[in-house]
Amino acid sequence: MGLDLSSVPAWLLDDEAGRIPWANLAAVRLFNAADRDALFARDFSDFSPASRARMAQQRLDLRAGRPVQTTWTMYPQGQPKTVLLHISLFELDDGRSIFFGEGFIQPHAETPSDLRAIEALRHTEAMVALVNPAGEILMANPAASRAFLDAPLANWFVDERVAAAVKAAPEQSEIYCSTAQARTTAGERWHLVQARKILDPVSGRSVSLVEQLDITAQKEQERTIARQRDEILALSAPLLRLGAQILALPIIGTLDAERAARILDDVLGAVTQQRIRHVIIDLTGAGNFDSASVRFLVHLARALLLLGARPLLCGISPGLARALTEMQSELTSTVIVRDLGEALAACGPILPTSARQAGSAVRERAAR
Repeated sequence: MGLDLSSVPAWLLDDEAGRIPWANLAAVRLFNAADRDALFARDFSDFSPASRARMAQQRLDLRAGRPVQTTWTMYPQGQPKTVLLHISLFELDDGRSIFFGEGFIQPHAETPSDLRAIEALRHTEAMVALVNPAGEILMANPAASRAFLDAPLANWFVDERVAAAVKAAPEQSEIYCSTAQARTTAGERWHLVQARKILDPVSGRSVSLVEQLDITAQKEQERTIARQRDEILALSAPLLRLGAQILALPIIGTLDAERAARILDDVLGAVTQQRIRHVIIDLTGAGNFDSASVRFLVHLARALLLLGARPLLCGISPGLARALTEMQSELTSTVIVRDLGEALAACGPILPTSARQAGSAVRERAAR
């Protein structure tokens, strides 16, 4: 092969098998191998996720007819070497395509700090891209390539307004920030999206620097916590239907603003929808009532009266009795009894729904 005489390192890389099946002598020296056989015997399958993402994007670019020229830092025998790579695809007899690379060793024009920054950008899980005002992806680090492959910016997000906002990102002094659902190769994910304007170091024109973090796990945890909180709130103040027009509300534990609002919404909604006439508020398991809790209790009783339902209080502790007296709370229209049994007795006889319906039918036939 004529390339064997070239001083430019050239080799074939079968990324699927993790092997170099051919290399010229310059490439053997580049990889610090004793000879070709030693190089061919090496296992190159331990590519990092970032490297695999880069190669997947490069394969897509090459198949689309886009040339690929990139810098790549390799570590033959543990020694870092930065090369400028010209990459193309080489078709095998079995129909597969592997990479053909020509590498030009780069003198380090960048500072060590810059080289490390570039390498960190390639391996970070944060998705970083540069987008021009037309929405074209000028650059995407491996994490972004892995998430979106060659999808256009317009297809990155479920809400198309996010892509528009990213393109129109504010100047450097401001940052666009949003939580958005992203369409990725792993399915729909929640991303924290930030974008700002910077100058493109190649064209000098204004472009958007877009950074994304996958916060799907955090979102799922928040939903789980919210669901568990709702379940706890429901268990600590359940609504129990006792007969046709009687509702019991046992309040367990202390009342805070969130619980009070939840109870008020649930009770008033049930009274309206189910045409409840009696609401028994059982305070046997309630904790210590502060002034805010007492005001809520009075407010709930008055609201029930306005809806045509009669509030009944039972299980009042000595502390709550003193608090009601000290605040001179008006509960004159509220029935106050000792316990749930007396409250049920005060509501009158409770007929099962079937019996009540049967009685109504008899009365209707008699009226005819």
